[in-house]
Amino acid sequence: MKLIQRVLLVSLLSPGIAFGAQVFGSVMVGDSPAALRTVVITCGTNRYDGQTDQRGSYSINVSVTGKCSFSVEGYNSSSVTLYSYPKPTRYDFALSRKADGSYDLVRR
Repeated sequence: MKLIQRVLLVSLLSPGIAFGAQVFGSVMVGDSPAALRTVVITCGTNRYDGQTDQRGSYSINVSVTGKCSFSVEGYNSSSVTLYSYPKPTRYDFALSRKADGSYDLVRR
C-alpha cells in the first residue's frame, strides 16, 4: 500500500514530459514536386531525416517539441523555422530559384 502511495506521489510531483509528433507536408520546386529529396528537421542537437516521395510529400516523426529548422538537401538554400507540437503538424514548402543559382525555401 505504501509503495502505491509513493508511486502516486512521485508521479504527481514530477513534471510532465512533452513528446513531439509527426511533421508532414510537401516540397515543391516551382510547379514541380521535389521528388526523392532528403529533408532534414533539426531541433537543437537532434536531427531527423526523411525523404520526399514522387509527389514531393514527406513525413518525419520528431520526438521533441519546440522550435526546429527545416531544410532540403541538394539545394543551395537556407533553412526555415518550424515548430514541432505533440500533435501532427503540416508544413508545405516551396523552393524558388534565384538569379545567382541558389534557392529560397519558403512556407506555402
